[in-house]
Amino acid sequence: MFPSEAMGQIGNAGVTFVIDRSGKLISHALVESTGSPPLDAAALKMVERSEPFPKPPPEAKDDLQRITIFMTLDGVQRLVEPGPWADEAKLKAKINSVCRGC
Repeated sequence: MFPSEAMGQIGNAGVTFVIDRSGKLISHALVESTGSPPLDAAALKMVERSEPFPKPPPEAKDDLQRITIFMTLDGVQRLVEPGPWADEAKLKAKINSVCRGC
């Protein structure tokens, strides 16, 4: 859920995170701040809620994988119909499928 105190704000965030071979989140940190603590917290929460991540491929040499992502958080309310990702379970499945095969 988008934090109510961040509604109306837009910002770019960078988050780096480490997963183990089972896809478990080991650590995560903000590497680029939006300039808004509520938006920064939302970026970190998005990574937390995406766990478990897909397992790294067998050919990955290291037991821990470091991934850095950059995102735009947009808390501007718009009058639109809910999209196909309004269902949290579908959104999580889509996010988790992005890293398959990387």
